[in-house]
Amino acid sequence: MTLCIMGVLVYFWHSHTTQIQQNLVTLRDEFKVSSLIHTMSDASRQRALTAHRMLIMDDEIELFEEQEAFYNLADTFISTREQLFVHPLFKGETLKLWNEIKASVNDGAVLHNKVVEGIIEGKRQQALGVLKKDSKLVQDRFINNFNQILALKRHEVDKIVETTTELNEQYLLMIILVSSIGLIIMVPGFFYGIKFVTKTERKLQKAREIERHENEYKTEFLARASHELRTPLNSILGFAQVINMDKENKLSLEHASYFKHIEASGWHLLTLVDDILDLSRISEGSIALNVESVDIESTIQDCYRSLSDKAKSMNIQCQYDISGLSDRVVNVDKSRLNQIVSNLASNAIKYNYESGMVFAKVLDVPGNKIRFEIQNTGDGICEEDMELLFKPFSRIGGINSKDGKGIGLVLCKALVEFMGGEIGLHSKPGATTTFWVELPRDMTCLTQDQDDEEEEKIA
Repeated sequence: MTLCIMGVLVYFWHSHTTQIQQNLVTLRDEFKVSSLIHTMSDASRQRALTAHRMLIMDDEIELFEEQEAFYNLADTFISTREQLFVHPLFKGETLKLWNEIKASVNDGAVLHNKVVEGIIEGKRQQALGVLKKDSKLVQDRFINNFNQILALKRHEVDKIVETTTELNEQYLLMIILVSSIGLIIMVPGFFYGIKFVTKTERKLQKAREIERHENEYKTEFLARASHELRTPLNSILGFAQVINMDKENKLSLEHASYFKHIEASGWHLLTLVDDILDLSRISEGSIALNVESVDIESTIQDCYRSLSDKAKSMNIQCQYDISGLSDRVVNVDKSRLNQIVSNLASNAIKYNYESGMVFAKVLDVPGNKIRFEIQNTGDGICEEDMELLFKPFSRIGGINSKDGKGIGLVLCKALVEFMGGEIGLHSKPGATTTFWVELPRDMTCLTQDQDDEEEEKIA
């Protein structure tokens, strides 16, 4: 009877060992697929930046070098894609998502090839027109699909790590049972099992470290991409402004309107870049709070004043009520508070009816906090759409439903939570929508905690 029990235990021991080893091999292959996808994404990003740089170059030698770099990056992308397509784990949901992103990648390649060909043929104005027309839409689709495929790979890795951890726990239990039945006979096996478990734990820890580095790479990718985009953007904005201000060679009304659109789109994209940089800084914990005494009423008035043109264009009335405050002066980061309130008020105007109303209310809440409520008279939001509001590059009704970046509420949420607060909303279809934010009245303690963390890092 004892031998039968030991035989069954040894069988399960062997099967668990085999399964754990298979899981670790699969984990290694999953990281290989993620690495190939990152390489392709980086090649696409660099190729787009090369096309942007060529627009502002006049030197023929530099232009030729950038052209060579552009085609080399295309070769890198194609060779990496061939490696990805023959990988055994490139299938199922990953392949399905790739087929969705493939259209946006091809559109981006065609777009930037047209731009480069226009530059080479001396048709810079035509190339700039192609870039202005389609660049933002292609970029939004590409980033959204790229985030989806990376999220899927992280989910698959988490499932494998979780399964392997459970197998490891069962494996350890079986080791104890086998050792207790045949203590003397199985002593060598017991020590071997302990060694194997320790080795597996180290491999799992290494897998978690690799996953953490993958997330850090994504954050670094966003930060670097944002920094590199600022240079060509500033050049485009600067040239557009210089041309618009040139009184000696005054443009026709039609061409002047084109350059105004270029400038407006440039500022829009520059704001997006700044928002992405803020998100990456918050994620890294490298953003700091500058706490000062702030008058709530003045803050709301400043926000309304900055949005007055937008409100007037839709004949929207903007009102506020701070009677629920016992003291309207708080100790917060003024610029970040302005950023949050302005973003919520801007959305309240944008998603509103003609001749509607935006109403801001500020009151005290328990816990030495203040609560901002910003309400509008729009269409309301259904429960399914509420889940999309705080996801990057997600906008209700599709990508072209309203002019926006799809990142404003994500940044608001990150800032509010970084400042020790909470954010949420109340809404129903066909009814008013109210976004609310609760923040500490005094953030001095938060800055003290940040200083303590910095001192610990230095130490």
